[in-house]
Amino acid sequence: MKKSPSEHQTSDSTSGFVSLLAVRSLTVLNDNMARWIVIGLGKRAAASVGTAPAAVLAVGTAVYVVPFVLFAWLAGWLADRYSKRSVVISWKFAEILIGIVAALAIAWGAGSGVVLGGIPLGLWLLLGVVGLFGLQTTLLNPSLLGTIPETVPAAKLSSANGIFALVSLAATLVGMAAGNWLADITWLTPQPDADRPLPLWMMDLPFAYALPAAIGLFSIASAGWLLSLRLPNVPAADSNAVFPRNGITKTVEDLRALCGSRRLIGAAAGIVFFWGIAAVAQLNVDQYAFESGATAQGQVTPLLLALVIGIGGGSLLAGRLSGQGADENSQVNLGIVPVGGMIMATACLALSFSGQEIFQPDKSLSIGLMTAAWWLFLLGVGAGMFDVPLEAYLQEQSPPDRLGATLASTNLLVFTGMLASSLGYYVLRMPVGAEELAKPLFSARGVFLIFSLLAGIATVAAIVSAPRSSLRLFVDWTVRLVYRFRIQGAESLPASGPAVIVGNHISWLDG
Repeated sequence: MKKSPSEHQTSDSTSGFVSLLAVRSLTVLNDNMARWIVIGLGKRAAASVGTAPAAVLAVGTAVYVVPFVLFAWLAGWLADRYSKRSVVISWKFAEILIGIVAALAIAWGAGSGVVLGGIPLGLWLLLGVVGLFGLQTTLLNPSLLGTIPETVPAAKLSSANGIFALVSLAATLVGMAAGNWLADITWLTPQPDADRPLPLWMMDLPFAYALPAAIGLFSIASAGWLLSLRLPNVPAADSNAVFPRNGITKTVEDLRALCGSRRLIGAAAGIVFFWGIAAVAQLNVDQYAFESGATAQGQVTPLLLALVIGIGGGSLLAGRLSGQGADENSQVNLGIVPVGGMIMATACLALSFSGQEIFQPDKSLSIGLMTAAWWLFLLGVGAGMFDVPLEAYLQEQSPPDRLGATLASTNLLVFTGMLASSLGYYVLRMPVGAEELAKPLFSARGVFLIFSLLAGIATVAAIVSAPRSSLRLFVDWTVRLVYRFRIQGAESLPASGPAVIVGNHISWLDG
């Protein structure tokens, strides 16, 4: 007999969710830290042999993304066939081994060895480590995400996803910062680097130049594995699932099953749109800053920070607002999605018509900069409100015995969409004209205008896909402008099925 996630929830579901958040944060932290260590070392190693850093970034992106495309079927099968806790524990232990391999490659030196294809052998090894992290993340994510509905009551699924998104975002920022710092203090080869002197107390330690990075990767992976042991033990969703002999056939079957459900494919399409925009948004913010008078990379930071804080705030806001859904058997309010889409469209439109010079040499903080940061903050808020209800709805509506396959198939579509959007962004920013006078086909502001149009289309699609939820939200918010409601005991109502409400009044006079 196959049970829904809610049937497995116990009184310690809160502690289980806290453990899940801790595991997720350390996983994202280590993943981003490792990738930014390789990016930092890779740029220097490529420059040392005369190779453009962009080539290393392209190879690194490819080796990280390819596992998501090739092994989505396996990730889904593992998440459904075995207890998600067992899968998470296994792949968190694998992360420790990958961290050890990464430490050995860093100790050998990113700039060491023969040059193959314009890239030193040591850097090829580190790029291979990035591929291993990509594989580990591919096989881990469906089980990790699928644990949310197994540890959280249906009524709190949206709120849990909002917190989950915020924690992931914070871990990403910390991982990026830590990875960049570790890359800056790590030598390219065992030969001493005069620009990166070691502290005196480290001079006599073996492989001292690689110790900070090695200790960081190993300790975070180990802590994540230990915390994964605290996850609640929920039986496998489909213990009779047969191992697919043909990965391509299994992938097609999973995608067909996803597309066969109007609710699931609608939610997945919205998630793909969100991540497609997110994949290139930070690149466009960077270009927007330099087209607006920025002269140093540090000047981009306030704009990116505003965007990131907005996403975190929007994720929490969506989780708080997205309560009871209008659709039958749903605890997720999809009416929040078009609101997020409208905010995104408005913010992108405002950025596309913003002033040309937001950075002024004589002012560290100008009106133009504050205005741009405000619109980027709102863009992030809208993005968080757009994505979180869709993530929660996908988890809620997926059949429990196919939750892993659903999440894995969505991951496949997400990363395919991210690759497509990256290619599209490259085309939009392609230089046009004579070499000396060449300008991008579209300016960064022009790209924001395109983002605005796409967000508008996504908003209309969200309203058409969930008209009841959209209308319900509009009426609800309109009524609340006049009346205040206090609801008590809502948690006593079942997530689905009938309920009997009995009034305790014997007369209208006592109410």
